[in-house]
Formats: sequence, structure tokens, C-alpha cells
Amino acid sequence: MHNRTLRQKVNDNSGPLANVGFGFPRYLQLGLLTSAALICAWSPLAGAQETSSATVDFQRDVRPILADNCFQCHGPDPGTREADLRLDTEEGAFATRPKGSVIVPGD
Repeated sequence: MHNRTLRQKVNDNSGPLANVGFGFPRYLQLGLLTSAALICAWSPLAGAQETSSATVDFQRDVRPILADNCFQCHGPDPGTREADLRLDTEEGAFATRPKGSVIVPGD
């Protein structure tokens, strides 16, 4: 009986690894380990789906950036507007110009 292999000792919970499972039966240990592994593997994927499904709204997402960086020269004031380019409205920002569009939706 003293010459049992490590596998036999683990299987009957009498070897050096007998207390590793915190008193849970072997089938529960494997189930908990599998569940933890799946949760860890799926967590980053769940976050990626949330961010990729969000739609971009001009007023909420784009206009504040343009207001901070572009409206001084391309805003509502016709006296300071340069190149006849108006970016404070969705129509002006996405308008087709002689050399193409300034902002391309979805790009």
C-alpha cells in the first residue's frame, strides 16, 4: 500500500494534493475551475461588444470636438469663417465640396 502512485493518491484524496480543493468534491472542483476559466475568457469579449455596438451621434460625439478645435475659423460667425467651410452644423460638415467631402460619415 505504500507504493501507490501519485495518481492513485490524488484519486482517493489521500495524497499530498488531498487538501487542494478546499473540501469540495472532485467534480465540483472541476466545475468551479471550468466556470472561472469561462468567465475570464468571455469578460473581455463582452466589453468589446458593448463598445462596438454604440453608434456615433453627431451632436453628442462629433460636434464637441469640432467646437473645441474648429469653430473659431469654421463656426457660425460668417465674419470669421474661413474657406466658406461651416462645421457647426451637420449639413455643413458633411457637405460635398469641389475637392470632395471634408468629413466622410463612417470613416
